[in-house]
Amino acid sequence: MQSKGKEMRKRLLDSEAVWLCCPVCKRKTKIKITKDTVLLHFPLYCPNCKQESMINVVQLKMTVE
Repeated sequence: MQSKGKEMRKRLLDSEAVWLCCPVCKRKTKIKITKDTVLLHFPLYCPNCKQESMINVVQLKMTVE
């Protein structure tokens, strides 16, 4: 099984933008990113699990603070 990061980068080759996934429940959020998107100290809110996580995204690689 591929990790979410690899899967997200693979999907980007097929389209311009991908949905950002929640680091807690792994479901889609309402945020779309492209390969040139940079998010630093971004408060990502997930409408599914009602959790907020501080994240960084650089070159489609997401890290949780």
